[in-house]
Amino acid sequence: MIGDNRIEEKFAALTLYSNRIRELLPKSFIDYSKSDMIKSATERNLQLISDAELDVLASLYKKFGKETIGTESSLPAKLEGVLNKGILEKYKERRELRNKLVHAYADLALDKETFEQASDLKDIDDFKKAIEKAINSK
Repeated sequence: MIGDNRIEEKFAALTLYSNRIRELLPKSFIDYSKSDMIKSATERNLQLISDAELDVLASLYKKFGKETIGTESSLPAKLEGVLNKGILEKYKERRELRNKLVHAYADLALDKETFEQASDLKDIDDFKKAIEKAINSK
């Protein structure tokens, strides 16, 4: 328990969305690429994960008494030193993919990038632990 309802709600959402992906994602890219329904569901849940992570980062920034001024892309730089670089880099990668998906840049390379990110979601637990640590050390 971290004592912030908004962040706790977003953590629950991150767990829900990542579990959905784990349940539906086939083991191989070939199987993934054959199903538009699985691709669509995976893409949507990755978008939701990215949006929840953005909300958590904005909430964390506010917890540190800062006003959120700037863009979503400037937020990670403002949290350097609070969160480690690896956590922030993984967030930026997912956010970039989210933006490509939202703007419908459909191509095979994007399908491959989506499958690769969806296949490796262990960073979400690392993200949550880093946020909890930052809040508890404040």
